[in-house]
Amino acid sequence: MRKRTVWLVLSCFIALALVLASCSSDTDTDTPTDTPTDTPTDTPTDTPVAPAGDTGAELAPGMVIDSLGRTVEEPQYGGEIRVQVGEMQWDIRKTGSGNRYHADLQFEVLMFWDWTKGPSGSGEIDMKYAQWYFPIEEKVGGLAESWERIDLLTAVYHIRPGVMWQEGSLLNGRELTADDVVYSMDHQQAFPSSLFYKGEGEAGITATALDRYTVEFKRTEPSPRAWEVTNQELVIIPPEIEEAGLDWDDWHTYIETGTGPYTVDDVVTDVSLVLTRNPNYWEFDPLQPENRLPYPDSIKGIYIADQVTAMANLRAGQLDRVAVEWADKAGIVTTNPELLYFRGTSPDQHIRFNVTNEMFGDKRVRQALTMALDRETIIRDLYDGDAEWYIAPALPAFKDIYVPFEELPAEIKEIYTYDPEKAKQRLADAGYPNGLQFTTVVQSNDQDMIDLLTVAQTYYEAIDVDMTIDTHEAGEFWGMLMGGTHEAAAGVWGVTDPWTDSWILADPGHWWNDQHVDDAAFTAAYNEIGNTFDPDEQNRLTREVNMTILDEAWFNLLPSAPSYVFIQPWLKNYNGEYLVGAMQGGHGSLKYAWIDQELKTEMGQ
Repeated sequence: MRKRTVWLVLSCFIALALVLASCSSDTDTDTPTDTPTDTPTDTPTDTPVAPAGDTGAELAPGMVIDSLGRTVEEPQYGGEIRVQVGEMQWDIRKTGSGNRYHADLQFEVLMFWDWTKGPSGSGEIDMKYAQWYFPIEEKVGGLAESWERIDLLTAVYHIRPGVMWQEGSLLNGRELTADDVVYSMDHQQAFPSSLFYKGEGEAGITATALDRYTVEFKRTEPSPRAWEVTNQELVIIPPEIEEAGLDWDDWHTYIETGTGPYTVDDVVTDVSLVLTRNPNYWEFDPLQPENRLPYPDSIKGIYIADQVTAMANLRAGQLDRVAVEWADKAGIVTTNPELLYFRGTSPDQHIRFNVTNEMFGDKRVRQALTMALDRETIIRDLYDGDAEWYIAPALPAFKDIYVPFEELPAEIKEIYTYDPEKAKQRLADAGYPNGLQFTTVVQSNDQDMIDLLTVAQTYYEAIDVDMTIDTHEAGEFWGMLMGGTHEAAAGVWGVTDPWTDSWILADPGHWWNDQHVDDAAFTAAYNEIGNTFDPDEQNRLTREVNMTILDEAWFNLLPSAPSYVFIQPWLKNYNGEYLVGAMQGGHGSLKYAWIDQELKTEMGQ
């Protein structure tokens, strides 16, 4: 974490720069000064895979040709992967609640993202960020071999034959069937903490087993995200857990009750979690199709509450993978040059304006506060250029939807270009010629955001805006946001896919719509995305909706530094992937990884 003195010094420089700017002659304000900085690229010091040479030549010992035609190290079975875990959330039905480390590797969804196109494969798609959407052409069958959209309201999933539940006393290794998928949908639509919960009178999905391996899902109304949510976020669970009256919050319930590559084996509360290999797992390595997954005998999650301890364990070789904050990266690179590291995408963080407040109900005010920040200076001086800000409402990785800053319409580009004079004029046009005052709430433990807001205060003072920073504990903070009693709120909101922001803002009653946007025209435009099968038309409509989000400035995009993932050299077949499926979170990609036990021994571990 940056020390507060650094932020205060920068604030002094900002103030001096603003004074000097006010004394300078007029300049051409049409030239953008706030274009995004090129994303810095960090690569490991060794290359995980090498291009294949002449495949007819004799291979070196321990090398094989993978399904992409590359010469790579031959994967090894055995060993244990050790990772950091935090406080556990056991109930797998609580979709999106986080910390369900067992769910990442024990329970599965209908479709996966195509791992062979990610960093460990061809590199066509970036899996190094936390988001929930990939285009259908970048997915492969998970528990469903394939799926068909029959019409705007109907989809059919063809369940993969031969997938067996784990060999426990509850399920006895029986086969997964369409009835299990129907049960999973029905049960989770009735469970209030599930993403699929359907309240009384709300539209839902009717699930029907057409035969042993075919499921039909039918909606009552179109929805842009409906099928993406269904095929990648519906966790498939067995009815036997409920029938046996087992406790969903008890870890013993999850001993051999999934379909995934690992099963819960042993737990010591607040100490460790051990997952052991499922010998009958159905999936084979897509890059080595003759190899049944997974490779390691076990994955051990070690409970470590603070990152200082986690980094110490990483340095000592006691953890194989650790996520590290930007500010800590340089130190680890210096002390442990043998470690490999991967740069993740910066999280989406911003100030969100409550539009039910009179001043923030006027988009000119929101736009003025957006124009007042010199994001590029903050990125250069605070983060040494290693940060981003223009990552919402769509990440650059979504090439068919993302619009580069330089290609934005002039009127929108102007809103996100630093110009304090235009910001003051826009406030005056909104009826605030002498500026205004407002309060931004932030969680008291988010010191990085508090420091960033301190810098923003200096910029706002230059346009006669007085922003008070009001800190609250997490429960109180979220209570204010849900109740709408705040004026503005700041925080890290995750990394968005092309639809998440619009999905939330289009629903006035959504629990994440803490801006309390209720715009009938915007909602209608969003819903139109769900009225077509054509992916090109969906992309065009999504771009239009996202332009509206940027124009309305419902949130003020802030610079954000990335995190880094450091790994031991003996952890193979892992190249920084964060997600390979929505249910399979930060640990799901480890089902493809393996341990080079010889190298580990050579390195004294």
